[in-house]
Amino acid sequence: MLPGPKVSAETGLPVGIKSAVGDMRFWVELAELMDGTGRGVDFG
Repeated sequence: MLPGPKVSAETGLPVGIKSAVGDMRFWVELAELMDGTGRGVDFG
């Protein structure tokens, strides 16, 4: 199970990312970095 659904199941709160970034390449690069490092981001 991915971390988002696990956190949501544990807390009962929705988990996700919203953004107004228009360039899809940003998300591809972010996902590649997160996958390669095993780290996530906190947009606070």
